[in-house]
Amino acid sequence: SPRADAAWLRRLDAAVGAPLLRGDPLCAVAQIYDSRRAGFDAVLLPAGILAVAQLVELSAVAASLHLAVVIA
Repeated sequence: SPRADAAWLRRLDAAVGAPLLRGDPLCAVAQIYDSRRAGFDAVLLPAGILAVAQLVELSAVAASLHLAVVIA
């Protein structure tokens, strides 16, 4: 959840050791930054909603923040 507590996410990450995916589809650069600040390791970009140029832009922003991208 985008409102997930960052401290809780860090504890979960330490306990599980698996990448944390923000599961809600993101459509804005600000959401990418919010995801990194919250402690997520990966984000979901909706291919059916975003234009190719938007997917490229959001993927580049995510990569610059060392976030993995799942395009679905």
